[in-house]
Amino acid sequence: MSFVGLITEKMIKPYICMALTFCNRYWAGKQTQNGKLFSKPLLTWFSCLIFTLSHAHQAFAETIVPELSVLPWQLIGVDNEFATRNKTKLAALYQQLKQSLLTESQPLDQLLEKQGQILPLNLKHSIHPVASGKPTFSVPGPSYLVPVLCLAGESIVVATELVTLSDNALIASKQQFTPKTAWDSPAAPLAIGAPWAQDLAAAIRGADTEALAFKVDFTLLRSSHNSIEGTHECFNMLVAHELQKTMMVPTPLDLLEGYRLRQLLSPTSQPKRSTRTFLLDWGRDPKGPQLSALLRSSESVLGSQFTPRGSMTFELMPAENRISIPLTFTQTLKDFRSELLSNDKPQVAKIDRAWVYLDRGRAWGLDMNDRVYFEEGGRFVKGHVVGFYGAGLGLKSPRGFAIKEGAIVFVRKSQKQVKIGDVFDFDPTVFPTPWPAVRQPSKATH
Repeated sequence: MSFVGLITEKMIKPYICMALTFCNRYWAGKQTQNGKLFSKPLLTWFSCLIFTLSHAHQAFAETIVPELSVLPWQLIGVDNEFATRNKTKLAALYQQLKQSLLTESQPLDQLLEKQGQILPLNLKHSIHPVASGKPTFSVPGPSYLVPVLCLAGESIVVATELVTLSDNALIASKQQFTPKTAWDSPAAPLAIGAPWAQDLAAAIRGADTEALAFKVDFTLLRSSHNSIEGTHECFNMLVAHELQKTMMVPTPLDLLEGYRLRQLLSPTSQPKRSTRTFLLDWGRDPKGPQLSALLRSSESVLGSQFTPRGSMTFELMPAENRISIPLTFTQTLKDFRSELLSNDKPQVAKIDRAWVYLDRGRAWGLDMNDRVYFEEGGRFVKGHVVGFYGAGLGLKSPRGFAIKEGAIVFVRKSQKQVKIGDVFDFDPTVFPTPWPAVRQPSKATH
């Protein structure tokens, strides 16, 4: 909370106003040998400052973010009658979920109010159903769990998504297909207990430091919420869960509750922009098990097309609780992922006078005006990024792949010494340079 915001918040409290009134009337009449001690306006704000600071210790205290928050059920593709008919079952399953995932559970609004936070009434009501506390297993940083019930073909899928709070990325998922008829019987169609939590914990994917630049996102080419035939969002979720095992994928559901959690508990975090965005259209009657989907894609940084594209065949596999993805699609993703390894530095693919074309670009992590250099065999070359290009130039990397997105660097020093295949790195020199000018440790001899 900013200091100005803190001042405003504290001034509206009744006891602060009462104290200000008392101080203003009492001290304003006091006089010293030189006249009045303080003028009324100055005294008022001075009193406000004293009382604000005396009651500000809780407001300035850092919020303790819960390790794990469990959102309420997200029902996708099912009608209101289904939710009403199975209200008791859903409540029992949610209770099982909390007990298996959290050792200490309490509503999120109560947890924050105990830390001294003052929540608006509407926000308090919206986050009250969110259960927060300590998880029964280790999680890599503050996270939240999304329980989902959705319709996929002839089955109802019960799924849980474990999502990082900072970047909205899936780190684990688990789902189970249940027959529609199982929800009509008095008994619960499944149980969510300790084994479910253990499977979810075992599925947590560690940080892949070599491919941090690669992130794929899924959305719908045409929205569909047909509660009778199925839902496109459920299929997108299953595809994301399958790919999440090997790459970084954000949750495709894009929940309002997740957005509120990030704004409330981690307001400074900025989810990383996706390298690729895939748009899927599952057709008007996607019952399965064979699903013909129309695939479109764009490179999020330049908007260029990505192959393969067009019609693809997925397959629902209820016995294995998953969806089968075409091999051509997964292989293409793996190939493109290998092109964006963070440990591979940008390499020169083309030289045009003072401009060199690198085989890495914004998707890899370069930004406008980034300063780059290399020093090898007595050559010292410096430059900075002035633009980006796409697959339209038809350039090929010295590493062997066709460049889909790269950066253009203007070379400021030693232009004629650049060669195809040279590898640039980020310039470690601090800019702007300090004044008065001093030699910096990095590159101080040049």
